[in-house]
Amino acid sequence: MKQLSFLYKAISWFCILLLTVSSLSAQQMPEKGNEIGTLYNCNIVDTDSGEILYGQTVVVEDGVIIKISPSKKRIKKGEIDLSGKYIIPGLIDSHTHWGSFGQDSTMAAELSAEYLKCGVTTVRDVGGNVLNIKDHLKHVAEGAYMGPDVYYSSFWATGDYHIMDYDYRGWDGDKNACPWSRMFSVKDSTDQAIERAVLEAKAIGCTGFKLYINYSEEDLARIIPIIKKHGMKVWGHASQVHGAKAIDVAGSGIEVVSHAYMLADIFESRDSLTFEELEYVKQVCKALKKNDIVLDITAHISLEGDMPYSVDIIKEAYAAGVRFVVGTDYFGCAVPDEIKRLKECGISNIDILRAATLTGAEIIGQAGKLGVIAEGAEADIIVLPGNPVKDLDVLNSVEATIVDGRIGDKECFQYCMQCCVYN
Repeated sequence: MKQLSFLYKAISWFCILLLTVSSLSAQQMPEKGNEIGTLYNCNIVDTDSGEILYGQTVVVEDGVIIKISPSKKRIKKGEIDLSGKYIIPGLIDSHTHWGSFGQDSTMAAELSAEYLKCGVTTVRDVGGNVLNIKDHLKHVAEGAYMGPDVYYSSFWATGDYHIMDYDYRGWDGDKNACPWSRMFSVKDSTDQAIERAVLEAKAIGCTGFKLYINYSEEDLARIIPIIKKHGMKVWGHASQVHGAKAIDVAGSGIEVVSHAYMLADIFESRDSLTFEELEYVKQVCKALKKNDIVLDITAHISLEGDMPYSVDIIKEAYAAGVRFVVGTDYFGCAVPDEIKRLKECGISNIDILRAATLTGAEIIGQAGKLGVIAEGAEADIIVLPGNPVKDLDVLNSVEATIVDGRIGDKECFQYCMQCCVYN
């Protein structure tokens, strides 16, 4: 019995020693704002194919993924153990008005915290105050707070539309000639004047242009080639209200159109479409697919705005193979709500994941840099407890958000020998 008792004690002390060595070998997750270093034994989700690369080690330096390789049997000192966890690229909200909602550093910091908590590391601003965006990006670069990167546009309208005050607030020049928010009449301008306006927007860092309202088919035919000539993106409403119809916009050379409900050229609350309207939508979707135009669906606001007919349009676009992105057009982070709506419309998990990562990166000109977990890409990563290809609801349980290789959202961490638990 004494020998048996001694054996039990020996085994117990050996287990304690093993646990101690294991815990010392793995680096604890850095504090918020610090760089992560190396992630050990994580399962990488390919948001294009849906395939899983199991048991990988991801090495990050200076905010960039520099190496991905199969994990060794034993964790090395300094590596962060993510055994059993799944990682995907940071999500992209492809329709925000960040510059309008984040009007000062306090509001922008609160907005940032909300987005990072949802795993969103990049947003596309389509019509916000660029001065506010620049302030936000400056604060993030200086380390005042963590927040998503913002790719922004110059917002153009014409006709009887009046740009709201906040769009040009802070601009010292003529409010009708603000580089990021213009009342611009194409038909009354020379090509040289259009080009000057494009170059002014490019000079303040705009990625693209949002052609908002009332531009005719002829206007689009003049303006879009000039925008593209200077390497900038062309975005806009799917229908120009009193200007080009959805079928005209689909053939204009535009790259991204916003709001599925606009594909029927309807701007009112109603439950359903007529047979003729649905046939028209089918023709528009066919044109979008043919011209590889990406649809910024905004399902959540469509249904919140009492436009249930938009569900039929979303289903038609999806059936036609129209590529799409996940955009919210909402104050605060509504990405989880948008994803839920898209899923309810019958869109598959992998197609939603692709839209929220790869396609979102493509439309802002960042394919290969954002929206992927690959060597050479930015280290924008979210850690999940399960496989989102099988269960999209795990996106509601983001365990950690890493932005530019640093911890962007982390409340607390607990450790055991082979797992990490985050809130």
